[in-house]
Amino acid sequence: MSDNRTPYFEVICPQCSSSELCGPEGMTRRMMAARRLKRTSEMDLGMLAELFKASAGSLVCTECGHMGLNLRPRSDLDEGWPGGRPCTVCGKTIPEERLELYPEATLCAACQGKVDRGEQVGDMDYCPRCGAPMQLRQARSGGITRYEMACTNVPPCRLRG
Repeated sequence: MSDNRTPYFEVICPQCSSSELCGPEGMTRRMMAARRLKRTSEMDLGMLAELFKASAGSLVCTECGHMGLNLRPRSDLDEGWPGGRPCTVCGKTIPEERLELYPEATLCAACQGKVDRGEQVGDMDYCPRCGAPMQLRQARSGGITRYEMACTNVPPCRLRG
């Protein structure tokens, strides 16, 4: 990507034809789930986009589980994409009505509400073993802390940390 615009891709499953718009957060989430990126990796958007394109064959469809997805770059998002621009966190379309009120908005109303309430958006912790999201749970053992981070994969990989 030679320009400074945020990279977006439409991820299309050749098996079930489902599609999803992925921005930087969606690309990071999918790359971690495919074990192609570590949580601690820091890279610029251009490098992330190139790595995402190169890893399309190892990405898994969230609808049917098919491995190997097609990617279509979406550069038309900043030039008045129909229906509004995508949220930088979840990738859902920000409605035109919201953009009329807040022209500089980069988050949808749901993600902005989470930010306003002080909840965590975007940067999730992922299991270093399987790439599934980690969740804060009450610890089973009585130790110094009452809570621990646990893997949410089904079946669980039993990683605790």
